[in-house]
Amino acid sequence: MAADVAASTTFAEQGFVRLPGVLEASTVQTLLEAMRDLAASAPVGAVGDDFGAALRASSTGATVFWDPSLGEVAAVAPEQRWSRAARVGHAVHLVESRVREVLSSPKVLDAVHQGLEGPLVLLTSVFICKQPGGSVEFGAHQDTTYLQPKPERMASLMISLDDADASNGCLFVAPGSHRLPTRTLARPAGGDWEEEQLDDHRVPKCTEPVPLEAGSAVLYDGRLYHGSEVNQSDRPRRVLIAQYAPAGVEWRASNWLEPPVDGFLRVG
Repeated sequence: MAADVAASTTFAEQGFVRLPGVLEASTVQTLLEAMRDLAASAPVGAVGDDFGAALRASSTGATVFWDPSLGEVAAVAPEQRWSRAARVGHAVHLVESRVREVLSSPKVLDAVHQGLEGPLVLLTSVFICKQPGGSVEFGAHQDTTYLQPKPERMASLMISLDDADASNGCLFVAPGSHRLPTRTLARPAGGDWEEEQLDDHRVPKCTEPVPLEAGSAVLYDGRLYHGSEVNQSDRPRRVLIAQYAPAGVEWRASNWLEPPVDGFLRVG
């Protein structure tokens, strides 16, 4: 598919582009149901100091990462875990056919092709959940700090499953910051990250909000600085994030993401 010139230009210049109406309401509902089913059945990780192990284990399937500010895991019935989870990932497309079908569908791939050309592979897929009263937030960062492709060509598609604005923790970005090199490389170590400093450029402030309606998406370069604040509303903010790269991508040895035995899923 030929990329939309305006969208591709915005992506190239700003490092991100809003894409309205990527999914129908019925498809959004299908993804929410898939998230709830996975939250009820997948193992729970990252409770305590086992974050690194849980992260690596999640690279080829689904793990529920708990939001401890919303109570203890044992106190919540499995069918209600979705309402307390911070994320479910990081390769849900490998274990959940409903997610795989959406993320490899022509409409979604058309969206990704606004920023990446040619055949693609799907690297990761994760539901991020900002629950009312929860503690989930993300400081300004680059995805290439944590996912380390060679060459550095990667894009993330964030599909909003709820209406998202600043009050419930929508994405904020630093437009144009994708032109900066990756600042650090990080690898999980116990409950924290070990970081290797690569460049000393100052971390830019993420001042531009990216509000989205349910079913809309934002595509952003893996080097773009982005982050989001705590949900301060009584509404959830749930998204599905999928990360794509050109087929044939290689990885730095320090990368936490382990490719599946048969390789990353080729999607277009």
